[in-house]
Amino acid sequence: MNQIMAMRVFTRVVETGSFSRASDQLGIPRSTASKLVSDLERHLGVELVERTTRKVRVTQEGRDYYVRAHRIVHEVDDADNALRDRPHSPKGPLRIEATSSFANLVLIPSLADFRARYPDIVLSVGISDRYVDLVAEGVDCAIRASNEETTPLVAHHLFSFENVTFASRSYLERRGIPETPDALADHDLIGYFSAATGKPMPLLFARDGRRREIERFALSTNETTGYVNMIKAGLGIGQNFREIIRPQLESGELVPILEEWTRPRMHYCIVYPPGRVVHARLRAFIDWAVARFAIGNSQPVWTVESFKDPYLRMDQANVMPGNVK
Repeated sequence: MNQIMAMRVFTRVVETGSFSRASDQLGIPRSTASKLVSDLERHLGVELVERTTRKVRVTQEGRDYYVRAHRIVHEVDDADNALRDRPHSPKGPLRIEATSSFANLVLIPSLADFRARYPDIVLSVGISDRYVDLVAEGVDCAIRASNEETTPLVAHHLFSFENVTFASRSYLERRGIPETPDALADHDLIGYFSAATGKPMPLLFARDGRRREIERFALSTNETTGYVNMIKAGLGIGQNFREIIRPQLESGELVPILEEWTRPRMHYCIVYPPGRVVHARLRAFIDWAVARFAIGNSQPVWTVESFKDPYLRMDQANVMPGNVK
């Protein structure tokens, strides 16, 4: 038995909750993954996982063993990568996730520069506003708004976006320009709801210590590009990041309103799970993203929190900034 490979498969099964997903991510047949874990159980003399037709449940012994096995696999990968990547340009697959509007309007126009710098990295870009489980779906990192409802992750602050309330010029010519948030009662509002929970996100307005939240929407969507397109089509008033819609604001197609009423700035971060090996490909993308997108951030901000599942809690020393630089 290749014990390191068996431990690698076992830890991936725990993280993904599935033999099928673990085998897909590791590029091995499901039968091979199952046999390796069975061999490991026989070697240890304990049952690590309980298999059913629908799911895999980790035993208490499996949870205890996972913490140590994960650390060992992490250290083996870290040692290999330190030597393998030193003399070469980073190469191989890298999968990232980004929200729709950020990916289409900010990230994709910048990817030619990344490709020129790292031509041997095979980049897969997932574009969606849905919640993506980075571990279960084998994603290396994601660029996300910092207040999304996500499993706690290592987060590297990139930049903050200013929010703006806006509408199309055609809509305002047809319906008039509201002067206060109260005047929005006579207007059609466009809302955004969470793809994960279906919960609507209210329009927020703050001024001189006063705060208003409005959730009365004529139309709503769970996809940010579609959200902007609804407003561009003259269907109503909404809020989004100024940088995202700057070209339309500068052309006059979209018009900012209620500018004395502000919504809190939104922070964007590049995130990945605690305990993950920051291999050369991921390190290259993080460094590139910081240089390309970090606006006015002389000191990157790092936060570390524990996983929701207690047996997935990692030693925080493994995920401090020094392991990424």
